[in-house]
Amino acid sequence: MKYHDHTSENKFNAVIGEMANLESNPDFVLFTGGPDVNPGYYGQEKGKYTEVDKERDKLDLQKFREYISTPKVGICRGAQFLTVMAGGSLIQHVTGHDNLHKIETFDKKSLVTNSTHHQMMYPWDVKYHYVLANSFSLSDTYLDGQNNEIFKSTELYNQGQTVKPYITEPEIVYYPVIKALCIQGRPEYEDCPAETKDYFNFLIKKLVTDELEDYIWSKEEA
Repeated sequence: MKYHDHTSENKFNAVIGEMANLESNPDFVLFTGGPDVNPGYYGQEKGKYTEVDKERDKLDLQKFREYISTPKVGICRGAQFLTVMAGGSLIQHVTGHDNLHKIETFDKKSLVTNSTHHQMMYPWDVKYHYVLANSFSLSDTYLDGQNNEIFKSTELYNQGQTVKPYITEPEIVYYPVIKALCIQGRPEYEDCPAETKDYFNFLIKKLVTDELEDYIWSKEEA
């Protein structure tokens, strides 16, 4: 997996968060995929499907604190970790989430992304957040740390009922307070379409040049 491949065209100096020694002034820090985030960080017990790596959690937390004012990009686990650092939580286990599926961005683009995750960002508890892309391919099951079903999205949707919080799933989220752009898919994988990688690159460039929030508001007001 070559994490830098999909960001190299932006000509920015990115460093990978779980590396032991990072330089002092990167353009952004990349928090990558990997094992599940420890649910203790967001106030839950560990569910039976959750597998954590305490050393990885410790290192990511160290790097997050060290680069608190530096722009951050999270991919898969990294997106989930940064969601938790922003004050959000995770749904610990989802099933039936398609690997390749369509997403719709806030600026009205229809893209195809990939998926390898069994957990999901839950950003709605964070006061300041922007959901920049949603998936309408709903998972079948959503479990918390006690293995209780939080809600049955597809079943409720088929009945015409509103699903909490939306009848969508978050795919790209931006947390302005911690300067974190969170991408649930895996743009470094070969099956991620070029158009989708280009869009991720576009958002990363806007993040690093401190133009992302202005772009978001310009599109929201359009």
